[in-house]
Amino acid sequence: MAIFAVGSSLVCAGSLTVGSYNIHHGEGTDRVTSLQRIAEVIDSMSVDVIALQEVDFANSRSDYIDQAESIASMLERLSEGSVWVALPAPAISFGGGEYGNAILYNAKSVSQKKYRVVTLPDPYGDGARSIGISTLEKEGTLFQFGTTHLTHINNPSPTVPGLTIQEESMSIIQHELDGSIPAIVSGDFNAGFSIVNPESMEYWEKSLGWNVDSPKEQSTYPGISEAIDFITRSNTLGWSVVNSRVVVDGRTKVASDHYPIVTTYQTVPTSADQIFLEAENYTYMSGVQTESTNDTGGGLNVGYIDAGDWLAYHDIDIPASGNYKIEFRVAAMDGGSLSFERAGGHPVYGTLKVPDTNGWQNWTTISVTAYLDAGVQNFGIGVPQGGWNLNWIRLTAQ
Repeated sequence: MAIFAVGSSLVCAGSLTVGSYNIHHGEGTDRVTSLQRIAEVIDSMSVDVIALQEVDFANSRSDYIDQAESIASMLERLSEGSVWVALPAPAISFGGGEYGNAILYNAKSVSQKKYRVVTLPDPYGDGARSIGISTLEKEGTLFQFGTTHLTHINNPSPTVPGLTIQEESMSIIQHELDGSIPAIVSGDFNAGFSIVNPESMEYWEKSLGWNVDSPKEQSTYPGISEAIDFITRSNTLGWSVVNSRVVVDGRTKVASDHYPIVTTYQTVPTSADQIFLEAENYTYMSGVQTESTNDTGGGLNVGYIDAGDWLAYHDIDIPASGNYKIEFRVAAMDGGSLSFERAGGHPVYGTLKVPDTNGWQNWTTISVTAYLDAGVQNFGIGVPQGGWNLNWIRLTAQ
């Protein structure tokens, strides 16, 4: 997992609206296929970017048209001045073409930095799955946006003991994302929190540390009384949810067999001279565990830290040689100490005392300044004295 400095000039906090919609290849509950209805629904949502699932790409079922491109063109006609870009994330070959997921974004408000598609496992013949991951920027905030549709055959993984296929796919997604950049993953998870494969969403939320921001209990698929489509986020320190809803109206009840979801965030800008790492996104570790955190932003923290434990963070791209302020978000009942070093133990850039914060979830920030060389580095955190928790690490050029 490559980790690198990102962003642009500092600006004021911004707003970002994202959506997710399983469009059922444009076929509505009335058995009529109409991409125009799908486009009108998306237009009414006023999103900057949206994740689509069940999209046909030039196959026989849809008269060999690229549905994502067609919807993008329709959105431009519906909203004068908009410029919509379609990013395909096909999962399988189908009907002489392909079928899978897509991302649509409005280039008038969002710019794209890079894009790739990752294949997810299909050991039980349900059809290969995929996630499309785009790195985008809006108003100085760089973020990753993913669209996916997980399998509904949630049998045990034949290759990863202790995980189901959905959980294995979730782990792959987590690994493929850049842990230093805010991330949003949206789509049809084929899982919920109480009825449909609840262990999967618990794994996504509690084990991998994702915030689920769209409604959990409101149906997104008629016939199932809970959501199975979600908008989720990670590594979003300082972000907040302005509003989030399932879009249910006369049009969405007909246009597809799923309801779309939409979430608006207040975001914070990304600084070009700053690298932010969630503590749980280590490359390697010894002895520690993760747990849910009450700190701002939620997610997970690293805990159960004892003397002699360690954490390693590899492939961190330091953009320029110079002094960096290195901050650690910590909490402790009695205090302890940590060392920040090159992975392997030498050199040690600094050893810090972790103060007693009077609680495992009472957080404070400590820091050290160190000279770091430019280039890709592997860093480590050593534990001379345990008894503390770690939520995040931030490196800022001085």
